[in-house]
Amino acid sequence: VEFIHAYSLVHDDLPCMDDDDLRRGKLACHRAFGEDMALLAGDSLLTMAFEAMAGADVPPPAGRERKIRVIGEMARLAGPAGLIGGQVLDITYSPENATAESLFQLMLRKTGALITGAVRAGAIVAGAPAAALKAATLYGENLGLAFQVRDDLDDFQGGKARGEGRPGPAKGRLRPAGEPNFAAFIGREKAGERLAQLVDAALAALDKGRLRSPLLRLLALSLK
Repeated sequence: VEFIHAYSLVHDDLPCMDDDDLRRGKLACHRAFGEDMALLAGDSLLTMAFEAMAGADVPPPAGRERKIRVIGEMARLAGPAGLIGGQVLDITYSPENATAESLFQLMLRKTGALITGAVRAGAIVAGAPAAALKAATLYGENLGLAFQVRDDLDDFQGGKARGEGRPGPAKGRLRPAGEPNFAAFIGREKAGERLAQLVDAALAALDKGRLRSPLLRLLALSLK
């Protein structure tokens, strides 16, 4: 999952996408090594992700079937139905035609898909029953949305969403005005309220599905 995540960041920073010079306070891959190497690095990371999943030792019973199912799920969520589809919505984003719902769909696919996939993968490999898997999915979707709203709030407060030309606190990246930002769209106060609702919904999904995971609970609470 982290290979897929890293590949998406390398490609996201390319001039043909977000055209970012910095990633996590350091030069973006294409700035440090060139666009050609960044493109190949991203391709390699994506390929290695499926190599790692195919070679994973998932114990019986039903280990092989569960592993195949996870690989299919991750392929779907990393592809046009998920991450890549979200990136398409991102680069074709039009502030004039944007709605809160369209922004949520963008966030659910570009950010939420991979987070949901990670949570579902663990549940599938563990042999979770249908009700628990549904709860894990709801948790992942709400966590993914909450993560992006939190990130947008940090960007907005740091000036990036207003195009003021200075890095925000989250990643040290510059984002030009007009790019998707939920906090800029509905306002900081309302975005904060929505963030709290999403975190609460994620926690409620854990409780409803009786998923007793201190780590998943902590991940959600860390976004408030």
